[in-house]
Amino acid sequence: MYLLGPVVSPAAVDRMNAMLGVLRGAGIDEEGVWRAYAAVHTYTVGFAALQVSRGHPAPGSGPPDPLIERLASYTTRDQFEVGLRYLIEGIELDVAPTPAGEGPETTA
Repeated sequence: MYLLGPVVSPAAVDRMNAMLGVLRGAGIDEEGVWRAYAAVHTYTVGFAALQVSRGHPAPGSGPPDPLIERLASYTTRDQFEVGLRYLIEGIELDVAPTPAGEGPETTA
């Protein structure tokens, strides 16, 4: 039994289909399309959840904790873009054709 499920509103499905179309247009195989979509989707939803959960400290909670401040700094727009770029670059590496003889070395 699921208490919460994926959002399947018409707008969410439209966004998903648009992204799947872009990924397919990049020449990614169907399994890779879904893996890439899942990675970006999960990153985006997780980032949004972190942003919501990291509000301002409660009044009277004492001096700021350096660890909490550092973790909170990871939920900025700039950090979101950095993380998303890492994901996109990883997806591009997964898709990029490897010229013959230039792939990772294997040992037999």
